[in-house]
Amino acid sequence: MNRVMELQRAKMEARGMDDAQIEQGMAMAEKFSSGPIVILFGLILVVIIGFVISLIVSAFTKHTRPEFE
Repeated sequence: MNRVMELQRAKMEARGMDDAQIEQGMAMAEKFSSGPIVILFGLILVVIIGFVISLIVSAFTKHTRPEFE
């Protein structure tokens, strides 16, 4: 994680951002790379992917019955 943070800092410096903007960006990145937030985003992503997969599977396995039976 430290490598990624340093790489992001180098990219910000290459873009010509000043020190205040870089520090603000790094603080925001640190906040989003902490444990609970990463777990929350991971959980949301897994739920969305599971929903999409279940829609695809249900489209192929749909059993149509006559309306008036």
